Amino acid sequence: MTDDEKWRIGLAAVVEEFAALDEARRSAVVALVHQIMAVKGEIAACFSLVDGAAVCAQCGGECCRAGRYHFTVIDLLAYLVAQQELFTPSFDSGACPFIGGAGCLMEPQFRPYNCVTFVCDRVELEMAPDPRQDFNSLCDRLLTCYLEMEALLANRFRSGLLINCERYLDGKAAMLDAVDRFLPPRELEEK
Repeated sequence: MTDDEKWRIGLAAVVEEFAALDEARRSAVVALVHQIMAVKGEIAACFSLVDGAAVCAQCGGECCRAGRYHFTVIDLLAYLVAQQELFTPSFDSGACPFIGGAGCLMEPQFRPYNCVTFVCDRVELEMAPDPRQDFNSLCDRLLTCYLEMEALLANRFRSGLLINCERYLDGKAAMLDAVDRFLPPRELEEK
């Protein structure tokens, strides 16, 4: 199965399961998505302080080459909650499928965790100690939000939409609301 097919199947499953969430859980997901987007906006502001976009433009996105698995269910939920039109990735480009002619296809508040929290050596050299500490604190807050979403929906999302779709197709998990029968035996014992 191609990445394009996994992308389409994963999208359809998340859209369907998100629509089927009960009101309490849906409200909790929406609130958490808003927190995630706000923290990503703050991280982007830190990145802008050192003109990180210019550094990225100079190197041509060396760190983006392995981005195929970075876009997660949580990132898709942000698009659904914000009612934003989703981009079309290009999985056959040989580079990150989420980069177009003008750069990243996503605005900063929609970008995957790996993309907004990674700082290359070039950008890090531009950061003074206090902004670097602020950046690190924001990254910690973002990770906490992602872990809260995983706990809320009883699923692992940081592995990316394509990998979650593979687990879904193998019958190992729902895209959003996994139940105990989908969890591997070791995780059941820890519950």
